[in-house]
Amino acid sequence: MEKQETPGGSTALSGGFFAFAGTSLQASLGIADSANLLREDLIATSFGRAKTDLIDTYCNLQHELFEWFEEQGIHFSAVELSSGQSVARSHRTDAVSMLAKLRQRAEAPGDSMCSLLFRATLHLRHNAGYHTEQPNQADG
Repeated sequence: MEKQETPGGSTALSGGFFAFAGTSLQASLGIADSANLLREDLIATSFGRAKTDLIDTYCNLQHELFEWFEEQGIHFSAVELSSGQSVARSHRTDAVSMLAKLRQRAEAPGDSMCSLLFRATLHLRHNAGYHTEQPNQADG
């Protein structure tokens, strides 16, 4: 749910930067990065207070998320070095445009934001080697 007349909220105000590691955009710029290095940076910037299972989940799925965004027509135009990063990995996109594309996709006939996010989550989890068990029909 969005409080404002237009979608965006803090995502639109973020400057459109997302931390991704090992992307094709980084490779084209000669930036060597990996999910393991991203993990190390995230743990270091948390001063040991972060939940490593949450960091591990993000690091294991973030590359797939980057590719999924690209498949949705959300493209990243630059990679910058941000605080707490050992290499440049802040990928920039137009956050307002990104949210509009995702909203348009979610509002398409036969689609909903919940089903879009559910399908994206299943896609990411499946490709990361996680297998989601489907509820047993007999269990009700």
